[in-house]
Amino acid sequence: MAEEEEIPKLPRGRGFKLSGPEILRILITLGLLIAIVVLAKPCGDAVGNFVMRFDKGSAGSAIAHPGTLDVPNGSGSSDDYIHFKGMTDDQIKEAIERERARHAGSAGVGSDR
Repeated sequence: MAEEEEIPKLPRGRGFKLSGPEILRILITLGLLIAIVVLAKPCGDAVGNFVMRFDKGSAGSAIAHPGTLDVPNGSGSSDDYIHFKGMTDDQIKEAIERERARHAGSAGVGSDR
C-alpha cells in the first residue's frame, strides 16, 4: 500500500443538538414526573382518610351489618320475584302495583315495631 492512498473514515455523529424550547419541555416533563412521585403518597393518604371518615359517620353507617337487614318472609325461591322479560309496559306497571299491595298488606303482620 502506498502512503498517499487515503483510508476511508466512518462518519461520526455530532451528538444531540437540542434547541432551547426542547430543553425546556424536557425539564418541565422531568419536573412533573418528580412532582407526581413526591406528591403521590400524601395525596393517597388524604384520599384514604377522606373515604374512611365516612365509615365512622355519626348518622350511622351505610354498610349493612349482621342483624340490621330485614329478612324476607318468603323462601327466596324464584316465585318471590317479578320476571319482567316479555312484558309490556302496562303489564309491568300492573305487576309492580300488585306486589306493592301484597307487601303493604303483609308488612304489618309479624312485625315487632
